[in-house]
Parts: sequence; structure tokens; C-alpha cells
Amino acid sequence: SGLMDEQLIGRAILDTGVEYIDWSARKEPSLQGPLLRIYLELTSTEDLHEVETRIHDNLKTLNRFYAELENVLEVRPLRVTLLRPGAFQAYSLAHEAGGAGLAHLTPPRMNAPDSVINDLLRPAQPGR
Repeated sequence: SGLMDEQLIGRAILDTGVEYIDWSARKEPSLQGPLLRIYLELTSTEDLHEVETRIHDNLKTLNRFYAELENVLEVRPLRVTLLRPGAFQAYSLAHEAGGAGLAHLTPPRMNAPDSVINDLLRPAQPGR
């Protein structure tokens, strides 16, 4: 099936062999049509294009529908945004300080709202 669920995306990221802290993925609009954007925090510095290509190739292997997008429509609908080191930890600390319950200390892995993505993209706070 063409379903891009948490398990499939997680497997595609894991199979790259790249070490990471966490990720969040969602469908986002673009001029070329809908994109799958993965926000990814790595444990070390990696080349963005290389990471994106490896995830893309893994998605093609794991999901025939995704592979057809490139083969038939010549569309490559994946974009990876690398998050700054500590992005997920900063998110958790900020939400813990705000009184969030345990279930809300980590961002959703799938289809997080803009407010969550904006928190993950926020620059590091000085002194933290």
C-alpha cells in the first residue's frame, strides 16, 4: 500500500545506518506538490544530501507506491531538514517546565503541528 506510517519511515531512517536522536515527519505543501518532510536530529555531522538520498532509496525499497512516484512521475517527494544538536532535548525541557504531562514531552513523530515544528527549529538558547 502507499501508506507512509511511523513504522515505515522509522525503518527507512534506521536502515541508513546513520545515528540519530529522534525524528518527526509530516506532509507539507510545495510548488511541486505534497512533500514528505522529515525533521531529523543526528548524533554527529553528516552530509544532508547523502542522508536524504539514503532515506529516499530505503523508502523506495520499502514502499512500491513511493518508488513509482520517481519512476513514473519523476517526482522525488522527500525533503530532510537536519535539526540542531539538542533540539529534541530542548523541546522536552521547555514543555516539562511548562507543566506538560509525560505524554507531551516528546513531539509526535507523525504530522506534528506547526507549533511543534517551530519549537524544534528554534535556535539554541544561550547558556543552555
